[in-house]
Amino acid sequence: MVQGSIPCLVTFPTEGIEALADAIATAFSDAWLAHLTESKPTKRSKSWWTDECSETFGVYQLSRSLADYNKFKKACKDAKRDFFNERIAEIATSRKRLGARWQPARYLQTRTLLGLGTK
Repeated sequence: MVQGSIPCLVTFPTEGIEALADAIATAFSDAWLAHLTESKPTKRSKSWWTDECSETFGVYQLSRSLADYNKFKKACKDAKRDFFNERIAEIATSRKRLGARWQPARYLQTRTLLGLGTK
């Protein structure tokens, strides 16, 4: 029997085709859920990302306007600055307990070159 231009040996009622399509969709969905892995932050994740970054990014995605993109960039820039300023302050205060050899200024001093006797 021929339906349209594709030769078919067996005809299916419309309900059977819909049931078959639903079964295929369910099989794909079950396979997806069975093998789905949840996203986990890693050492390469953006630790500085904030809720404000997410909000401004969502607004920009919907509008695609230059003004919203600039707001998103500013939110990211501010978040990075705040995060790294806090991180630098944390490192600076924790290194004070380790003594003067960990102070950054010590490494910035001029050095004498061996054999030349000059600074």
